[in-house]
Amino acid sequence: MKSSKAATVAVILILSIITSVAVFESVLSPPMVISSRSMQHDDYKSQLGTLDTGDLVIIDYSKNSSEIKTYVQAYSENYMRFGSYGDVILFKTETTEIPIIHRAICRIEYNDDGTFNLPELKLLPDHMWSTNNGSWENVSGKVYFYDIGYKEASVPIDLNEILKNMGNEPHGGFLTMGDNNTSDLRSGTIGYIDQTSLSSVTAPIKEEEIIGTAAAEIPWAGTLNLIITGNAPDYLPKNSVFLLILTISAGIAILSATYLILRKT
Repeated sequence: MKSSKAATVAVILILSIITSVAVFESVLSPPMVISSRSMQHDDYKSQLGTLDTGDLVIIDYSKNSSEIKTYVQAYSENYMRFGSYGDVILFKTETTEIPIIHRAICRIEYNDDGTFNLPELKLLPDHMWSTNNGSWENVSGKVYFYDIGYKEASVPIDLNEILKNMGNEPHGGFLTMGDNNTSDLRSGTIGYIDQTSLSSVTAPIKEEEIIGTAAAEIPWAGTLNLIITGNAPDYLPKNSVFLLILTISAGIAILSATYLILRKT
């Protein structure tokens, strides 16, 4: 009788898990594994609330691109996701081999005369940006953002280079950047957007290139996948491995304790 009761509870638990997964996947796609440290806020350890190497990320496919809040837009609204302002988007272009998950920094609009508008600059304090004409309209050349991200980096944007890289098909879209794509120089910290000739992402991200937005983080859960598939990089945070083992051990201990309690009832 006791074993029958324990078996019944076990079946109910399994069915509940399967049902939850089925419902969950009807709304959101399966999680993706973070395999680089471009979004980490620490080079050596994983942290809760940021997207670190070995984390699983739940991707929301349902959000419209007009609903995406960029860093510049979110700063004025104090809207934060994964340790900084603005949404993190998953995108893939014709020039990228695999999807990239980086933060949307700002939107730019292309003008037929070869200049760009950056209307979201109106939302930032004046000391946080500069352009060659002092305006957000009809801008060319260099744009600078200041005090961006957790490192408070200065981020240069070369609109002329972006325009050149687009060739005969200039367009607007999202400028993106990994939170950890920075260099510490004597003059301060410099941040690097994706849209440069040194990157595989040479142009603003168009609406149709956006796969989804990062909805939730499952910390450490993808570490095992990276190790088993042989894709674990040298910089995989050591605490991710430790915390994953600890989590699995705790789960086994809880299940074992539950089983023993049910056997005695």
